[in-house]
Amino acid sequence: MSRGPDQVLTELLAISPPGDVLPSGDAGAMWANWLRPFANEISLFEVLDDAMLAEVDPASAQYLLTDYERVLGPDPYGRDAGSLTIAQRQQLAHSRWTAKYGVRPADFIALAASFGVAISITEFADLQVNFFADAQCADTPIQFTWQVNLPASVMAYAFANEFSAGDLVSSFEPSNVQNVIAARNPAQLTVVFNYA
Repeated sequence: MSRGPDQVLTELLAISPPGDVLPSGDAGAMWANWLRPFANEISLFEVLDDAMLAEVDPASAQYLLTDYERVLGPDPYGRDAGSLTIAQRQQLAHSRWTAKYGVRPADFIALAASFGVAISITEFADLQVNFFADAQCADTPIQFTWQVNLPASVMAYAFANEFSAGDLVSSFEPSNVQNVIAARNPAQLTVVFNYA
């Protein structure tokens, strides 16, 4: 916590050696006037020191944000492409700096939330003894499959007079979260994506 110049000056006068050579009792004395520039600089240093505490975390960094981005390098998923606001750059740098690579569905849901996308993950159960008659049966490999449910995407439909042979009848832009999850999914899992 920073101190003001007057508070620093008072503390410097309090630790001055006693005696008639350096009288410290009078704030207007020559010794106090001589110490005032030092008090101003100490106070300024403490204010700047407090401001630099915010630079420790990329989420609040202003001065060192470009240094964090340089150390992290380009985002492998292209999230840093285009023009981002300072707040978006801070959030991206923070999420990359503090990223944890878990393998639970909750970890991937949190990962998608860091992109601002709400997802859910469906896990499939293998057929076991004591299943009810109406339970859905699944083959053995399906127990190692996750279905990632992403929000519906905007479909682009082709019109009869605007496309030719070989063009897609409809298309959509996949979510960037799909690439991230596909790159980080555990080796034993097969991840499928559902836009609904």
